[in-house]
Amino acid sequence: MKLFEPRRVEANAPWRWAREAFGLIGRRPLSFGLLSVALLALFFAAFQVEQTLLRFLIALLLPPLGIGSFLRLAEAADQSRPVALTELLPTNGEALRVVLIAALGYGLIFALIQAVSVSGLSMEPGTLADERWRNYADAAAAMLGLPLAMIIKGVLFGTSLAAFSGLMLVLFVWFALPLIQLGKLTSTMALRLSWSAYRLNAHRIGLASVATLGAMVAVILLTLGLAAVLAAPFIGAMLYVSYREVFLGQAENSPAQVQQQVGMADSAA
Repeated sequence: MKLFEPRRVEANAPWRWAREAFGLIGRRPLSFGLLSVALLALFFAAFQVEQTLLRFLIALLLPPLGIGSFLRLAEAADQSRPVALTELLPTNGEALRVVLIAALGYGLIFALIQAVSVSGLSMEPGTLADERWRNYADAAAAMLGLPLAMIIKGVLFGTSLAAFSGLMLVLFVWFALPLIQLGKLTSTMALRLSWSAYRLNAHRIGLASVATLGAMVAVILLTLGLAAVLAAPFIGAMLYVSYREVFLGQAENSPAQVQQQVGMADSAA
């Protein structure tokens, strides 16, 4: 059994994690791309339900449920080994943990919104979207010949992923999912170690990671949701490389072994 203890990392570590994450995606762009498109298509299809509450829950929970698949795919790309499609599907336990993190985090956010509304501050729906962005989206949708509803769904998909990632950072559980899924630790032990990693690297993880997420949201908005296809692979790969450095002491991606670079589609055949 591995002995997991968090390490202190350099101040620029989050920027290196982003670079290494894109490096892993670049090793298997087809696998990452197909998996991301499949998740986005499932989101679009599930979003057609008529019940408003169910659509709301889908928007919050379905995109984060796919992060674990990209986490495993990033590990396989780093180790230059094939991965079966069945390995990428979340288990019931993983799905439950994602739902619990989301429920806790979003519950705190909605409680804060409720407190603000009780205090008398305006929280009308129109104030939550910038008028200039809506005009920009309308004009771009007309020029591209795409329904505005499709663009909005793409933006919702990407911002849902960014919001969940922000929750993992704010709740100090960023490392919990990889510790559980890849390290095979219990939830209690994974949470304890994730908190310990934050104590060692609070400034390094917090500021740079939040800045990266903010940049990702801005790109998603400016590209009218097109960048949402990259959002889930990027977050999953970032989770993996940050866990790898903090708990396994490996900062750089392993050298690629060309003869073993078998994509997801090949291994499933």
